[in-house]
Amino acid sequence: MIQITPKYTAVEETYAALRKHINSIWPENVKEEYVHKEGPMRIMLPNWRVIEIAPLKAKDPWVYLSLGAWEATKDEIYEPGR
Repeated sequence: MIQITPKYTAVEETYAALRKHINSIWPENVKEEYVHKEGPMRIMLPNWRVIEIAPLKAKDPWVYLSLGAWEATKDEIYEPGR
């Protein structure tokens, strides 16, 4: 029997929740988003970006997060242990 998996539709809600989570960890830090404007990454994952989080103090590290890679598998069926 063929199993049909519905398309994941909560994409915008997921990004909003991820941004809220990031802002809860670094609420006062300046954040900049970098987006691929062309090339294969833009075609395969149009919402993929890197978020650069500036330190509050000179001794603190810069933080870089990727956001959007999860979309590559958003419509796959979850299989425990996979």
